[in-house]
Parts: sequence; C-alpha cells; structure tokens
Amino acid sequence: MKLVVSAADYAMTESITDGCIRAIRDGILMDVGLMTNNLKYAARAAEEVKKYPHVSVGMDINLVSGVPCTDPKLIPTLVDENGIFVKSVVRSRIAKETGRVQQMDYNEVYLETENQVKRFIELMGYKPVYMNGHSYSEETAMSAVTAVCRKYDIPWMFEQKVGIVRPSPTWYAPPAGQENFTKESFDSADYQRSIDVADFILKDKGNILKNEYTLLRMHVGYTDADLYQMSTFHDVRPMEMSALCDPRIKRWVEDNQIKLINYAQFFAERPFQWD
Repeated sequence: MKLVVSAADYAMTESITDGCIRAIRDGILMDVGLMTNNLKYAARAAEEVKKYPHVSVGMDINLVSGVPCTDPKLIPTLVDENGIFVKSVVRSRIAKETGRVQQMDYNEVYLETENQVKRFIELMGYKPVYMNGHSYSEETAMSAVTAVCRKYDIPWMFEQKVGIVRPSPTWYAPPAGQENFTKESFDSADYQRSIDVADFILKDKGNILKNEYTLLRMHVGYTDADLYQMSTFHDVRPMEMSALCDPRIKRWVEDNQIKLINYAQFFAERPFQWD
C-alpha cells in the first residue's frame, strides 16, 4: 500500500513551521499545506521547505486565522475592526446563536483566495499541488474557493473524492466510554498531551494498511504563544511530530512494505478530474 503523510497549517506560526521541518528532516513527513496569508511566516516557511525536494507543497486556504493577503478594507465580511480574520470559534458561535450560517461575501472570499494563490506562486515558483480548507467552512465561501481552484486548475480536496482514504476514527476521537466528551474537553492541554499518536499508528487502529492509498493528515508543530492565540490544536501538535520521528514508526513502515509518497506522486498516479 501507499501512504501520504501530510501536515496542515504549515507557516501559520513559526512553531508549526519548525515542527514540520523537523518531521521532514528526521521523520516521514512527505507533504505540507502552506498557508500564505501571513507573509512574515510564509516567506521563511517557503524557503525552508525548498531544501527538501522530496516534499510536495499544497496550499491550506486560511480565512479565519491571522492577517489576510488582501487590504482589509476590501474584505469587510472576513475581518474584524483590527483587520484580522474573524476566528472560526467566533463564526461558529454566531451561527449557533443567530442561525446565520452564511457570514462571508462570495466576492471577498474569491479575492482573498486568489491573492493567497498568487502569493503561493510568488513564494514557491509554481502553483499549489492541491488546495485544502482550514477550520471553518460555509457554502458561499467554499463556492468561491472552488471557483478559484477551477480557474488555476488546482485540485480541491474537500469537493472531490480523489481515491485516497483518511483513517476513521482518528486519534482525535473521544476516549471510549466518555459520552460527555465535548469540544472544550478536546481543547484541554492535558487531554491533547495524553493522545498517543504513535500507538494509534503502530496498532493500526484506523485500518491504515487495508487501503491502496491512505492519507495521514497531521497537525504537526511545536507550541508557542502565537499558536495558542490562533488554534485550538496546540499541545497535540508536538505529539504528532514526535510520532512521525519515532524509530518504531519508521520500522513499521519498513516491516509492512509501505511506500511513502507525496501528493505530487499521488496525483501523477491518480490524475485529478473535476467532472
């Protein structure tokens, strides 16, 4: 079987960038989803990953965390009074309290998405291998993102079934017997530190080995203050990074005759089709 190991949110913070690079250098990470909205972080992240040509680079469209590419005055439905993206937790709360699920303007999302794609091309020298979403979605926004992907012929991972299986359940699943496990429970640093990602993989709890192609979409990184401000996935990231660098995982790959491939290789074998 063939395994794609991919890390989301690359360049969202310095800590995530550094954790991903370690998992590439010392582990089995083969792909990263680059966020380009924050140029301060994205420029460095792009230069770092170029040192590892065996790694493919897609793009994680980010509409809910940090600063936008676009002048905030042009995208008022996406940002707050400080010109920062409205966080996903805020949008989810608004949707729950008011029933207003569609909060983003189509044209504004299209503009910001295209600007993020253009910045990716400027930084990397080629278009993203794929586009993935991040944290929060709504129909209007995803329609705009998909339109940009079609314009640039970038595979859109949330809309299309591309013939790769992501394990279900994942290591994020609530502990057995904890019926009252909530989002707040998951957000706990103590809980996230208790997640044993290596054990999940080594015991094949997600039936990784039963598929022709399997995807492990990870959230890899160290932690820092910026990360705690931007994401509820915080202390789990070092656990995932550690698993990817674990010698037992490398032996597991060899013992099970798993071929590690990146997303560029996957699409070479399974060409993406829009229709």
